[in-house]
Amino acid sequence: MKKFSKLLLTVIFSLYLVQFIFSIPVNYNTDTKQLYQNINTGIFSQILLWYNLDSNIDFISNSKQVYIDENEQVALELETPYMTEFDYEPDTETTLLEYDKQDIISIKSEGNTVIHVKYIDAYNNKVSAGYPKIYYRKLNSEESFTEESLKSKGDNNFYTDLNLDYGQYEYYFTAKNDYYPNEYITHPQKLVITERPKNFTVISPENIEIDDEKKAILDTNIIFKWNVQPGSDGDILTNTFYYGTNKTDMKQVDLAEQTEYEIAKLAPRTRYYWKVSVQNQYGAKLEEEQIYTFITGGNIKKVYNAPNPFNPQKGEKTDIVFYMADSGKIEINIYSEYGDKIRNFSVNNLSGGNNYVTYDGRDDKGNILYNGTYLCIIKKKYTEREETEKCRLLIIK
Repeated sequence: MKKFSKLLLTVIFSLYLVQFIFSIPVNYNTDTKQLYQNINTGIFSQILLWYNLDSNIDFISNSKQVYIDENEQVALELETPYMTEFDYEPDTETTLLEYDKQDIISIKSEGNTVIHVKYIDAYNNKVSAGYPKIYYRKLNSEESFTEESLKSKGDNNFYTDLNLDYGQYEYYFTAKNDYYPNEYITHPQKLVITERPKNFTVISPENIEIDDEKKAILDTNIIFKWNVQPGSDGDILTNTFYYGTNKTDMKQVDLAEQTEYEIAKLAPRTRYYWKVSVQNQYGAKLEEEQIYTFITGGNIKKVYNAPNPFNPQKGEKTDIVFYMADSGKIEINIYSEYGDKIRNFSVNNLSGGNNYVTYDGRDDKGNILYNGTYLCIIKKKYTEREETEKCRLLIIK
């Protein structure tokens, strides 16, 4: 009896090894009298333990067999893990696509639109031939989706290279493997083919790369102006303005579609930095946001004009620079060296601080003045008082 028991254990253990190594299905529902022919007394039982199919383990079921003899002692116990062919029933959760879930903005002039996706399978199955696929069409279009198989980059990475016209598109992916008949379908995403805003140019103030007192912005009330072109017809451009004395920490002002911004009372004799960020309605921005710079002049103690001399015959003008102690207006009179008044004009609604008025070198009749020296008298008119200052203009033709 002992020899037979040892022989039986050897046979069962050998079956276990063959099954474990080669994953050969074994029918454990065989009648106990056929499997254990010489066991006449006692109780034989078999327990099947099943694991979650999604646990991604090597063996997904476990068979445990126990024989208890007539003395209620465990005479035989064998535990065999195995996996049979019918156990593999993956659902859609085992077939995945890893992709960028952000809406894509593609700049047409910078190349075709390249879209990437990665196939992932919990059971390490290969994607079926012809998959993954992409389906795309123009947004809100009644046209049918265009279907295209993606190209492989290796390591389960796939891509497609699309040459699309300007506009908004919607697209989604599908994938499957040979063990699961249904397609896995991703949620739709949005793709925008657009162009960046371009040709940003500064109207004012003039960019000053070095501290040049002669080029300092005399007025501390600065109006910033710029031009920018949309990348394509119908683009809506929004502007964000930045300025400050530290180019790495500038104040931000959202201007929507405005292309100018005024700042009152900048500090005198100070270098300022500024830039503008422009983007269209899809979020495509200017590639470069150049930082511009300028310096403000000090408070003017004495009236002067620059440039001086100047040549109105060539279209040159001169700026008459002065300081207003408070808001008010001025009256300017220009006299020849013989004392004749040849020009008179007024400027209203001036703010306090540095100010300037541009003079074109002509008399009241529009005639260009002759070569010579001219006297400019400025009468400043405040609410309760007046001040008078003067400077000399030199015209050389």
